[in-house]
Amino acid sequence: MHRNDPRPRWGSLSLTSPWCSTALLVLTLVTGTSCDQPGVLTLPTTFEGQSIFSFTDMSGDGSVIVGSLLLTNESSAKDFASELSPPLPETEAFRWTAGGGIEPIGFVDRVDDFRMSRANAISANGRVILGRSRTLEGEGAFRWTRTGGFAQLPPHPDSTSITAKDLSANGSVVVGHTGTVPTGAFRWTEADGYQQIQVPPLESARRTSANFVSDNGRTIVGEVGISNRRDLTFRWTQEAGAVLIEETADYDTIKPYDLSGDGSTVVGRLHASITAPSSPFRWTEEAGVVDLVGLPGERIGGVAHATSFDGSVIVGKTSIGERGSVAFIWDAVNGMRTILSVLPEEDAALFEGWTLKSADLISADGRTVAGVGINPDGDTEIWVVRLPAR
Repeated sequence: MHRNDPRPRWGSLSLTSPWCSTALLVLTLVTGTSCDQPGVLTLPTTFEGQSIFSFTDMSGDGSVIVGSLLLTNESSAKDFASELSPPLPETEAFRWTAGGGIEPIGFVDRVDDFRMSRANAISANGRVILGRSRTLEGEGAFRWTRTGGFAQLPPHPDSTSITAKDLSANGSVVVGHTGTVPTGAFRWTEADGYQQIQVPPLESARRTSANFVSDNGRTIVGEVGISNRRDLTFRWTQEAGAVLIEETADYDTIKPYDLSGDGSTVVGRLHASITAPSSPFRWTEEAGVVDLVGLPGERIGGVAHATSFDGSVIVGKTSIGERGSVAFIWDAVNGMRTILSVLPEEDAALFEGWTLKSADLISADGRTVAGVGINPDGDTEIWVVRLPAR
């Protein structure tokens, strides 16, 4: 339902068309309690003068989006930042809802006036945000809730820092990797602590990372670095352990971008070489790696960013000839289509003059999608659509 590859900063954006007819109806539409109709919304992507740095995940019902604001306070610690290579920008994690707008969540610690918290993921139930923050002890991982605030993950016994990438539906299982070399993929629970993920026959690999976990916490997908420019993808289950996803005859690099909530489907991009165009893919145990061929024209690259709970709906971007990147949606019945082509006529009209560049997030039911577009004024905006029921 999400991507761990954060969206880069793009600057100051603006709010345009609301869902339904009032702000209240927007909220009830997104949460699914009423007004379950198609609609279009663009996020207000500035908050008190700060711009969006990244947006990274969506709750299972599509009602909450999390990301990070880029802070522009000139009082940040220059000496501290200058010691880092490259220097880390000051950021603050946020949660967004249609009814409440952007809500910054703060910081674990303030280190020498350098503030940094980032949201990497949100639980499917929308109650727990997972992220990273600079702390008095170094860089660490946190879980955040409205009622409890920040709770730091405990130190890893073999590493001075950890990166937490994803969490289960209720937030009880966290996956990620240690921050030292060799990096090590882990699974963490309060009851069992840190469990190292072994990836045979590559236990000696210098980089392993657990990037995604299923809603029940029992399936994990991650990467193994075997060279500076090549990674392999693995899928781990409690029953079978870690198994590499086999390469195809045409592609030697498989990079995961998401795992379906039920753990059955992996999506991402395929690479034949570092210089060749990428291709969006879908993987299941039954079918293996499948290239998502679709839109007419000469395709020159693409990536599948996110998938619904059961893997039946996938969103991403693809490049067709000279058109540049186009946001797509895929399902087994209809294949690959542009986002605009599946919108009702009245909703598509709201995007007149727009270019929808990429679809990045999708809800568990496959109907709420968020992505990036260029509006008629040439500005980049984050858009959200609620699609018709299939």
